Amino acid sequence: MKKIAVIMSVYHGDSVEAFNISMSSIFSQSYKYFDLYLQVDGNISVELLNVIQHYARNHHNFYVELIEEKKRFSLAIK
Repeated sequence: MKKIAVIMSVYHGDSVEAFNISMSSIFSQSYKYFDLYLQVDGNISVELLNVIQHYARNHHNFYVELIEEKKRFSLAIK
């Protein structure tokens, strides 16, 4: 099977609940050959950062990039 990349981002004001729903959906898929790349764009809540760190510790295929200055995803991937 081919490995795929899943790319997503979070921003200031994003809810922990919505993030958890997204992560649960991604990690419960039957297709397991993927890496998940998360870009944290700007400052986020401590609560959301703690949840992100929890996922990073518990999933070997979850990678996080922290960007201090808010750039928006479309500009940051260039």
